[in-house]
Amino acid sequence: MDYTLLRKITVKGVYGAIVRPSEGDKPTDIMHVIGNASGVREIEDKFKPGQMTYALRGQFEATNVVTGEVFTAPECFLPEPTQSMIADQIRKGSTDVQFAVSLSYKFAKTAVGYEYVTKPHVKASGVDLLAELRATLPQIAAPVKEKGKKAA
Repeated sequence: MDYTLLRKITVKGVYGAIVRPSEGDKPTDIMHVIGNASGVREIEDKFKPGQMTYALRGQFEATNVVTGEVFTAPECFLPEPTQSMIADQIRKGSTDVQFAVSLSYKFAKTAVGYEYVTKPHVKASGVDLLAELRATLPQIAAPVKEKGKKAA
């Protein structure tokens, strides 16, 4: 497989600049990202001086869904909340967190005019911090369809 080695996986590095969508536009697919995050590197946020952000460290591969180009890098920056969820698993003791996601963006009434949408293809492996609490909850039964009606 041919790929380009990058210093870091980012939306801009893999896909390029985001074109501000209009209200009513369908979401625009950007890239697929797979990875094995094994660490976190804290750095100062270049957009918010004085605040810290972080890079996921490990092995990452991203595919531009428009061009088909494949990129690999030892660091990865994903849109929130995906980035924080993976980093939190590492900070809580997971040595390797594997994930596979597709990224797109859509119109939003925000300062930049869009928001990212992350679709996970597998549950990120690692420590499930909510597993013990989830087990304490009663099971919720699936909705029962009444004859001739669709389930909500």
